[in-house]
Amino acid sequence: MPADDSFANLGGPMVQVEAIGTWSEVCFFVSLFMRHQHALVPLVHKPTFAMDVLNRRDQRDEAFRGLLFSIGGWSTASSLTVVTYTYAT
Repeated sequence: MPADDSFANLGGPMVQVEAIGTWSEVCFFVSLFMRHQHALVPLVHKPTFAMDVLNRRDQRDEAFRGLLFSIGGWSTASSLTVVTYTYAT
C-alpha cells in the first residue's frame, strides 16, 4: 500500500466533473467530439446524450460521468495529435 494515501478514496465518492475542469470546458470538449469525431466514432446517441448533458446526468450517475471524462480525454488527445502533426510538417 502506498504511503502517500493515493488510493485512500477507493470505494469513496467519485470525482465530480468540476474537479477536472469547469462545466463550460467540459461542454467545449464534448462539443468538439460531437462536431469532429462522432461521425467516425459514434459512441453515443446524439439526442439522448444531449438531453443527459443538459439535465446534468453526471451529478447522479457515475457511469455517465465516466463517459464524459472519456469523451473529454478523447477530444483532448485528438486535438493534440492534430496540432502536433500540423506543427511537425
